Amino acid sequence: MKNLVITMVLISVVYTLVNQQITMHRIKNNISDAKAEVEKLNKENSKLEEDLEMSQSDAYIETIAREKGNLVKKDEIPVIEKK
Repeated sequence: MKNLVITMVLISVVYTLVNQQITMHRIKNNISDAKAEVEKLNKENSKLEEDLEMSQSDAYIETIAREKGNLVKKDEIPVIEKK
């Protein structure tokens, strides 16, 4: 009877330790994935900040106005391509 109780306690302890190791491994993987996602989002954020800064420059606004709005400066002659 005493051996049975000791065996049950040992089985319980081993089960708990294995379960904790599995849980810790899963948590480490989640942390690793989260860190990778944070790094990706930081890079994307930096790119968006650069794009925002560039889009507020006069040169960029002029380029967009010329390309999409077909606008020209004073004393310029617009050129229209036939397709």
